[in-house]
Amino acid sequence: TTNAIGTGIIPRPTTKDQSLKQRVTGLWDAWVSVADADGVLDFYGLQALVARCWFTDGEVFVRERPRRLSDGLPVPMQIQVLESDMCPLLDADTYEGLPKGNTIRQGVEFNPIGRRVAYWFYKSHPGDKLPATIYANMLSRIPAEQVCHVFEPLRPGQVRGVPEMASVIAKLKNVADFDDALLERQRLANMFTLFVTRPLPAGANDPMTGLAYQGSADEPIAALEPGISQELLPGEDVKFSEPPDSGANYGDYMRTQMLGVAAGSGTPYEIMSGDLKDVSDRALRIVINEFRRLCEQRQWLIFIPQMCQKVRAMWVTSAVLAGEISPSEVAEASAVRWSPQGWAYIHPVQDVQGKQLEVQAGFRSRA
Repeated sequence: TTNAIGTGIIPRPTTKDQSLKQRVTGLWDAWVSVADADGVLDFYGLQALVARCWFTDGEVFVRERPRRLSDGLPVPMQIQVLESDMCPLLDADTYEGLPKGNTIRQGVEFNPIGRRVAYWFYKSHPGDKLPATIYANMLSRIPAEQVCHVFEPLRPGQVRGVPEMASVIAKLKNVADFDDALLERQRLANMFTLFVTRPLPAGANDPMTGLAYQGSADEPIAALEPGISQELLPGEDVKFSEPPDSGANYGDYMRTQMLGVAAGSGTPYEIMSGDLKDVSDRALRIVINEFRRLCEQRQWLIFIPQMCQKVRAMWVTSAVLAGEISPSEVAEASAVRWSPQGWAYIHPVQDVQGKQLEVQAGFRSRA
């Protein structure tokens, strides 16, 4: 989330009309701070929330919430983020409120040609002690034009998202169990114990009397104290307990497991763990560049088209309905170039010099 969203992916109008650009930009900036229907975050904070839910749950929904002009918003619209639990995995060919010929698959309604036309959401969170059976009065049918479904399709025809860590969640559970078992073993190891053994004196357990040796009340008892020099009685010996240790391969084992987790989640091990041991600057640059390519891929192929552009289109439509933008300005107001937060330099001096050389050689434009 930090690398894909940062402080926000910002729209920059591409229109040549400077007056329209200033007016639209000012209207957008005023709306950003009140974009959240829950009144908690601004629009760029919602971007981070959506990305975090997407990576954690595999998908997230963003719903348009039209508002009244009397609400006093710069544009009469807000957006609401809904986690995946709000859309039940409901399959139905006939359902109350379902148009004839349409079907519901995993909570998503499709028309006869397979186009998404609506989403079915719970009216309240399913964790609020709802019954196991899904009744029609528990759901609301929301047109697809008012919903942004953010997820990464991994195969053609995929309807819902898959959590980022799904492929390694069993491995994580095994690693956690191993770590807990090792912790318990170390707790046992901390129970530092010694045993004092002494031979029985002559006559103990005398077969004639049958009496066992009971010892004397004034015999010394060995105790552990800092810097102690304990003298034992003749014939006495000390044996220490030998509890198990953590094992010399614990670190290597955990690192190997985390390498598998990192590979399964698509995150480089060094970035996921912060472990930069024995990693050179050159190798780290390769790792960071590879990770940034993944982030850019998700920015431009998933997040921007599935959320940012759709929310912008909803916003322009609401602004037209409110009279803030004329119908003739819709195309130019909708045309924006999305700008993610720039990457920080790995080596500022070398990176800047490299870009200067690229500009001078004609390989990169100044813009």
